Amino acid sequence: MQKPFALVLAVGLLWPAASSAADQHVASRITEVTVQLDRALVVREAEPTLRAGRHTLVFPDLPVDLDRSTVRLESRHPGVAIGRPTFREVDTTHPVTPAARRITETLDRLQRQRRIERDGVAVQQLILDVLRRSQIGVEPGNIAELADASSLFGMIETKGKEALQAIRAAEHSIDQLDAEIGRYERELTRLGEDPMRRVELSLSVTTETAGPTPLRLSYAVHGAGFIPSLEARLDVETGRIELVAMAEVSQLSGEDWQSIEFALSTATPSWQIAAPETDSWYIDIRRDEPRAVARSEAASPMAAMADIDVDTSRFDVLYRLAEPQTIAADGTRHDVRITTESLPAELVWRSVPALDATAYLTAAFTYAGTTPLLPGPVFLYRDGQAIGQTYRPGLQPGEELELGFGADPAIAVERRLLTDRRARSGLVGNTRLHERRYAIEAINRRSSPVALEIIDNLPVSRDSRITVELDPATTPPATTEHDGDAGVLAWQLELAPAAATTITFAYTVRHPADLEVTGF
Repeated sequence: MQKPFALVLAVGLLWPAASSAADQHVASRITEVTVQLDRALVVREAEPTLRAGRHTLVFPDLPVDLDRSTVRLESRHPGVAIGRPTFREVDTTHPVTPAARRITETLDRLQRQRRIERDGVAVQQLILDVLRRSQIGVEPGNIAELADASSLFGMIETKGKEALQAIRAAEHSIDQLDAEIGRYERELTRLGEDPMRRVELSLSVTTETAGPTPLRLSYAVHGAGFIPSLEARLDVETGRIELVAMAEVSQLSGEDWQSIEFALSTATPSWQIAAPETDSWYIDIRRDEPRAVARSEAASPMAAMADIDVDTSRFDVLYRLAEPQTIAADGTRHDVRITTESLPAELVWRSVPALDATAYLTAAFTYAGTTPLLPGPVFLYRDGQAIGQTYRPGLQPGEELELGFGADPAIAVERRLLTDRRARSGLVGNTRLHERRYAIEAINRRSSPVALEIIDNLPVSRDSRITVELDPATTPPATTEHDGDAGVLAWQLELAPAAATTITFAYTVRHPADLEVTGF
C-alpha cells in the first residue's frame, strides 16, 4: 500500500534574511512537466541525505516567474514533517538559465568585436591626423628636393586612401555588429524575467530517522503554453484520412526542460470557484427607482479585470507523451505529436454550378479515436500536397466530421441555359409565366470512379399567388431539401472513369400579371 504523503501548501512570503550556516542546499532536477493552455506544472525530485532531527532545506535557483501559491513539497518517506515555506529573491553574477547564458555569451563576444573595430577606427584616424600635419618645404630650383616632395606626396595620398578605406570597412563591420547586438538584446528581453535574479525556497523538514529522504517539489510557472492543431491527410486512392493531433509548445518559464516526462492538459483554472449569490427579486408597480437584480445578472467583478479571458471548455483532457521531451526556455516553438488516427472516409465531389462550376472534394468520416481532439486550426493535405487550412471545434470520439479538400480540375462541370421564356396565359392574359431550362454536364477525367453531387436552386414561393412547378423533364434529384433547406436540389451521381453525364433542370413560375415579383 502506498505510504501517505507529507504535504504542505505554500503561502507566498518574502524571506528577507540570508540563509544561515546550518541551511542545507538541495540539488534537484526537473522530471515531469504538464503544460496547460496558459501555464505549466513543473515537478522536481531530490533525495538529500538527512540526519534525524530538524533541518532547514534550501532549493536554490528556482525561476522568478514561479507561482508561489502553487508550491507543494511532498515526501513518501515515513516520519517526515514539512514546515511552512518561505521565499527569497537573490541576484546572481551570471544568467541562470542556459538560454540567457547563451545569449549573454554571444553578446559579450559581439561587444568585444565591436570594441576592436572601434579601436581600429581610432588608429586610422590618428594616421590621418599625422598625414594632415605633415609639412613639406621645397627650395626654388632644387630639383632633388622637388623629387623627394613628389614622392612624399604620393606616399601621403596612398596612406590616406588606405586609412579611409580601413575606416569605411570598420564602420561597415560596426553597423553589422550593432544590428546583431540589438537582435540579441531584444531576444534577451523576450525571455521575460530578469535572467540575473532567482528565487530560493527555504523550509524546515523534521525527520525521525537518518538516511536518504526522497522529496517531490511541484509548482506552476507562467510563460508557458501550447496551441492545439490538427493535420488531416487524405489519400484519395485509398479513401482513407489520417488525423494527426499536434500541439505547438513554447515556454519562457526561466528554466530549461531537459529530457523530462511530458504531458499536455486542457484543464484551465477558473476565476470563479463557487456558485454566485442571489438577492431577493421583487415585482411591483412601476417606480422611479430600478428594481434590484440578481448578482448573476450584474457584471461580475472578475469580468472587469483587464486582459482576462476565462475559457470554460466542455471537456478536460490529459495527453501523456510516450517519449521524453526537451524544450528550452527561449520561446522557440516545438511541434509535438499527440496522437494519430487512420480512418476510412466517404469521398464526395460537390459542385454548385450556378455559383461556381468547380468540383470540390469533401471527405466525411467518423472520428473513432478514444480521446477528444481540441478546437484549433486544421491543416489540410491531399495526396501529400498542402491544399489549405480551416478551423474546427472540439471533436469527440464517435462524432462525425466533414472536411473540404479543395478543387479537383479532373472533374469538369458546366451549366448551360437552354430556355428562358416569359409569356402570358389565360383568357385575357392575366397570368404571367416564366420558364427556364438548364443542362448541367459533368465529366470525370480521373482514372477511378467518383461520387459526384450537383446542387442547384429551385425558387421557393412565399406568396400563395406565386406557384413554382418542377418540370417533368427534370432529371429526378435525390432531394429537394438539401441540408434541410427548402428548394435546394441535389443530384447524386456515380461517374465511371472518363464517363460523362447530363442533368436536365427545368421549372415554371406562374403569378398574376399585375403582381410584381422580386427575387426572380
